[in-house]
Amino acid sequence: MSALTEFVRDLGWALPRMWPILAVVVAAALLARADRLWAWWRGLQLGLDHVDALSGEDFEVWLERFYRRAGWQVRRLGGSGDFGCDLIISYGGYDTAVQAKRSSKPVGVGAVQEVVAGRQHHGCHYAMVVTNSSFTVAAVQLAQTCGVELWDRERLAAELERYG
Repeated sequence: MSALTEFVRDLGWALPRMWPILAVVVAAALLARADRLWAWWRGLQLGLDHVDALSGEDFEVWLERFYRRAGWQVRRLGGSGDFGCDLIISYGGYDTAVQAKRSSKPVGVGAVQEVVAGRQHHGCHYAMVVTNSSFTVAAVQLAQTCGVELWDRERLAAELERYG
């Protein structure tokens, strides 16, 4: 009998007795990644009420997933050096600079100014600011002047209903 044949025969005998060990190893691997798996699962399940508890960075990731589900191509920039543009979403050959603002207060003109700069810097056709909150009157006025689309909580809820 060849060594390979013996190994396969021995393996066939040992596997049924090793399942508890394999189960423990798999469970330990899943537990080691539980926080990431849970975050991934929550990202698929989150509604607007849950978005309020996210960090700013998690809100960017959540928006990235939302836009992908809605059929957009998404490039995530975020962090320092993003020039006021957290995401660039593309559809039909047109690029849109997106500034994501997860906030418990109304978002001000700073976010509009940042995304206008980001649109210019990244060569995008359009710009938008998305928040889970609302916008100040000044932010709305500046957005109208600069051609920036604003998605407040109500608009975000409508888009979630449509594409969520």
